[in-house]
Amino acid sequence: MQLNSLNRKLQKMKKLISLLIIASTTFSIYAQDCTPDANGNVTCNDFNANAMLNIDLRIENKHNASANMPIFTTQNHYGGKYVRNTNCWAYNLDLTCASPWNSKGINLRAGTLITPRHAILAAHYNIQTGDSIRFITKDNQIVRRKVIAFSVNTDYNITFPDIEVVTLDYDVPPTISPCQLLPSNAKDYLANDGAGLPGFFLDQDEKAIVADVKYLGLKQSENFEFQVPTKANRVSLYEPVAMGDSGDPVFVVLNGNPVLVGVITSYGPWGYSLNYFSNLPSGNAQPYQRIDDLIKATDLKAGINTGYKVSFFDFSATAIPTAKENKDRIFVLNRELNVNLSSENQAQIIVTDFTGRRILNKIYNSKLSNYTLPTSGIYIVTIIKEKTKESYKVIAK
Repeated sequence: MQLNSLNRKLQKMKKLISLLIIASTTFSIYAQDCTPDANGNVTCNDFNANAMLNIDLRIENKHNASANMPIFTTQNHYGGKYVRNTNCWAYNLDLTCASPWNSKGINLRAGTLITPRHAILAAHYNIQTGDSIRFITKDNQIVRRKVIAFSVNTDYNITFPDIEVVTLDYDVPPTISPCQLLPSNAKDYLANDGAGLPGFFLDQDEKAIVADVKYLGLKQSENFEFQVPTKANRVSLYEPVAMGDSGDPVFVVLNGNPVLVGVITSYGPWGYSLNYFSNLPSGNAQPYQRIDDLIKATDLKAGINTGYKVSFFDFSATAIPTAKENKDRIFVLNRELNVNLSSENQAQIIVTDFTGRRILNKIYNSKLSNYTLPTSGIYIVTIIKEKTKESYKVIAK
């Protein structure tokens, strides 16, 4: 009996030693690059993971639509009082660019600031010269400006392209932050035109509504479209677009910053890609005007020259383009393993748990794949291609 007991102890010790060896093995630990900072911002250089985690981590424990979607707890448009909702899942995102009120539509005909003196709206649901517009600072102070000129695209026809730019009488103060747009090289960083990534849009009641990207319009497309989320944690914070939401902004979140995709034209939300209309060649030779040309045209109508141009999110400031490097990207959100391969070539993905037990062995032909890991713990993910074999350690919580 004593011998059997000793043998069992030896077997347990051998198993423990083998586990320690596995744990101490040097692997590429990509998931650690995507750890959020103290404010919940993710700044890792895989921007597909970046865009996903900056929303999914924020909504992880905020699934109550009535409590967690409204940006303001108080919106008294007539009394001029606004109080930001500290329980909103997007509370620590800087949404001062989004206007909750204007003198023409009250909470309708939304405008979004794109320079210190210019806002963008839906052309079919616009505001005009003489109208006033409000922006709200993070500490709930009202900044009110008057529209002194407006322009729509020279080829605007009913709702195409549904973009209006207005010039304001004065710059907004530094407490209001104009939003950035996606640059021309965004397609090098966001796979599959952003399909499947989470984003969000605001509605006429100033709720932050989570939706999945269908496409962002990064591949010379004039349009973007979002759709109903497929994941339960996102669905709880989703509502469909309603009549009167036209002009409200649609965002993705990168490095903890809301980046403007466009404004709502129709259900989906669906609209015209500001990535496309911001990165057209300069001048009026092309069929449609770029946003900076609309800004110039609006200033000309106002009899001024602000010199302002839109600003773009800078991917290169924190990352190397994933499309130009031969590196696979792996991260885990809770127990969902996400694999973004560096190429479309066929790859074998093997997943083993901490004891070495194989739980997945599958051939994939697409760049993006996901798999729900059975329990929390440490896993080893091996990717086998024609000439390479790489292993990664990931942690499921």
